[in-house]
Amino acid sequence: SGTAFVEGQAFVDLLDSSRMAVVYGTGDSKHLLVPAGLSARNVAIFAPNDFARPDDGDSDWLVCSGVDLPPIPEDPCKEEFWSLEDPLMLMTWAALAVWLLIFCTTLLWNLRSTVYLCIVKHATRPNGPASSRENRLEAQHVLTAAIEHTIPERGVKVSAGGLGKVLDQMLREHPPGELSLVHPMFGDVEYGPLKEYRLLTVVVDGKDQEVQVMTMKSEMNGIMRTWYLLKHDLFTQQSKKTPYPSPMTKLAVLRYFSLWNQCVAQLVSELNPDVYHCMDYHAALAPLYLQGAKRIPMILVLHNADYMGIIETDFINDRFWKTVPQLRRLSLVFNLKVATIRKYCTFEGRFNMLKAGVTYIKETQAGHGVCAVSVNYGAELKRERTLFDGLPSIMPLDNATDPADDQGAAGVDELKARRFQAKAALQKHCGLELDP
Repeated sequence: SGTAFVEGQAFVDLLDSSRMAVVYGTGDSKHLLVPAGLSARNVAIFAPNDFARPDDGDSDWLVCSGVDLPPIPEDPCKEEFWSLEDPLMLMTWAALAVWLLIFCTTLLWNLRSTVYLCIVKHATRPNGPASSRENRLEAQHVLTAAIEHTIPERGVKVSAGGLGKVLDQMLREHPPGELSLVHPMFGDVEYGPLKEYRLLTVVVDGKDQEVQVMTMKSEMNGIMRTWYLLKHDLFTQQSKKTPYPSPMTKLAVLRYFSLWNQCVAQLVSELNPDVYHCMDYHAALAPLYLQGAKRIPMILVLHNADYMGIIETDFINDRFWKTVPQLRRLSLVFNLKVATIRKYCTFEGRFNMLKAGVTYIKETQAGHGVCAVSVNYGAELKRERTLFDGLPSIMPLDNATDPADDQGAAGVDELKARRFQAKAALQKHCGLELDP
């Protein structure tokens, strides 16, 4: 400001009024003498004592008179933490609320989860669920669908394992009543004279397919047995040695089972049985084709649940906001809606035919009606296969082995003798010391 300072003029520190300074020197050489007690690093603002005045605020600092300074900003830490006027803060609180909601929902959803710890001290034989005949209705008409089949009167026997044996025994020991059997016809099997029943039209992979239904009847032990044999190129190209299509031809297999299940569904709807007896997964999709609210009681007998009906091995990377191509393709082949395929036919990311039958029984029969061919097998499936979670039980059935075929101890001795003979022959052929 051009003001000349004179020697002896007093100055005061605006930041600390207890600290004073004085001007000394003459002429143009003047200095400010500050207190000797200040540290080497010190911040101070000295002004002439006549110009200093107290600040208007609550501060202990001094200010220069005649100068208007802007107010000191308030401490940001004392500002209001929550403000609707700050969009960034609003988004932060909203994200925090959503995260807390998801966390709490996950906890509530998993409250029903339970972890069981057990120690197995000794092996115990599993017991099947107790069965009761109270309030049980006897079925007068049962429809069975199976790819393997037997017609004793015609000498027809197509069997690839235990399922064929069960069916063969069922033809002899089924309770009296009406038994309808639906099977495909194979090209190398001689069925003898058959009557034409009707022509079925189904849609497979977007194309109409016509299937000729042939029929024959017989009666045994009060069982009125009626066979419905399906004739189509996809069926007749199979042989009795290979009744099931090759899994290497994936699309052909899908079309085969689509045709098979749709034909079974039309016959179930038309014949209207009291019970639909489904052997394994092969015809488990049939109930999905029933129109409207029509529901048929179903029994699902598990012969080889380890296979689980997985004929489509590609992983289905499903998304709830987008229908993936695999689901669209399966929907076209099986003539079912995408939502139906997603709900009933996908399990652990893959197409699964067995799930359709299990889910249908859960929805319509409270989970009652799934059976296994033995007590041990039923207990193993219930314990180790997550597909059957939620079922009240898996009912065991009697083993289908015909007691007449079991030769007892004599048969075992004969098998042992054959084993020793075969082992000795192999050792002799390989030039080894004979020790059967």
